[in-house]
Amino acid sequence: MAQLGGGRVRVSVVDLSKEHPTARATDADAESGRGLVIVEALSSGRWGVDPLPWGKRVWATFGPQADPDE
Repeated sequence: MAQLGGGRVRVSVVDLSKEHPTARATDADAESGRGLVIVEALSSGRWGVDPLPWGKRVWATFGPQADPDE
């Protein structure tokens, strides 16, 4: 987690998969597949993926509306 100032924080999750995540529609009784939909709804609407040599980092910014250049 990184503090960005202005009451905002950036939370990151790292994994070994190089596959880019995508938000997807799920059935009401599905047990998985809602992660990015929830992140997008709760975050400041800003999330992304940083490719790493061995996987990826998925991050989201939470708090008041973030500066588009961050």
